[in-house]
Amino acid sequence: MVVVVGDGTWLTVGEVAAALNVSDTTARSYLDAGKLDEPVKPTRLPSGHRRAHRDSVERLRRELYGSGS
Repeated sequence: MVVVVGDGTWLTVGEVAAALNVSDTTARSYLDAGKLDEPVKPTRLPSGHRRAHRDSVERLRRELYGSGS
């Protein structure tokens, strides 16, 4: 699998937390619970760091806060 990091498609845990206005711990919990599996499953880099797809983060943001946020 090729993971392009830095183009904004795949977000770090910190970026996910900022986008959802939650803590890093909560963002990790969302990843572990599968809340960011749709439409694109998260991935891990060879270093073990997690990345969530921007589209999945946006979907969860709309689910949590509505489309106006």
